[in-house]
Amino acid sequence: MIKRNSAIDNMRILCTYLVVLGHVMVFFVPGKSVIPFREDEIIEYMQYALYTFHIPAFFFISGMVYHNQSQFRAFFYSKVKRLLLPYVVTFFVFVMPTLMYMKLWRWQNLYEILWNQNSRHLWFLYTLAFALIFVRMMDKIPLIVGFLFSIFIYYYGFKVFMMPFHFSGALVYIYLGRLWKAEWKIPLKIIFPLFALSIVYLEDYPLVQAFLGIQLMYTISHFIKIREQGQFDLYLFHAMIIYLIFYSVPQLTELPDFVVLLVVFFATLFLAKLLIIVKKYAIKYISKIYLSSTKIHFQEEAR
Repeated sequence: MIKRNSAIDNMRILCTYLVVLGHVMVFFVPGKSVIPFREDEIIEYMQYALYTFHIPAFFFISGMVYHNQSQFRAFFYSKVKRLLLPYVVTFFVFVMPTLMYMKLWRWQNLYEILWNQNSRHLWFLYTLAFALIFVRMMDKIPLIVGFLFSIFIYYYGFKVFMMPFHFSGALVYIYLGRLWKAEWKIPLKIIFPLFALSIVYLEDYPLVQAFLGIQLMYTISHFIKIREQGQFDLYLFHAMIIYLIFYSVPQLTELPDFVVLLVVFFATLFLAKLLIIVKKYAIKYISKIYLSSTKIHFQEEAR
């Protein structure tokens, strides 16, 4: 049995928190928020730094833990069940009603969700599912060839193959994760200044910025220990919770920017935990009703 790498688990949880924080920061960046709040140049720069690596880190992690031991059909159905099904269900159960409540809904969104357009934060699930399926289809070629192909796709995929940008980016980080050995760790005193310098001087080299940011997170994850469950559900729920907080609490405008940032961040974590509990009991209740109805049906047939 392969020993579980706690640093990867810590990194996944840490990056989930950073995604939540990043989506709160977006409300302080002009032109990026669905609900204009107010501009803050410091938070805007922090948001830029965070967005260079936090989502690529998830693709990188997926590459590190990738395995192809199951048959392709089983692999395909596992991605549909674990990623595409939550994508669709969360959109219709939570995202769509929230957008309707906030008067941001367009019926065209029903078409767009099929192609991962305007699916809000859920785009990541769709992209990850198909990127992993594509990587699985490429398993028969040498890993280094797949990596070089992903580099080509990263820079030219949109122009040559008309691939969606996120898909083009996802492949290269998954392959980087597959190539990276779990025991490789760059010392903090080296990786931190390198990442800081990249944020200042390498704006035109996002792949380098992302790689350095990912390695910074991986190094930090060796020094921390986070015990958390439900980070996947946190990812599913958090964006709409943030939307609703900014939409429903106008009193936030009376608070300093960094206070708003922290209040909304921790309120989102708290409300997401409540939703996770509600989801847990709802599934248990629905399962109980289903099993009861099935039992009654079999009893009636036995008669």
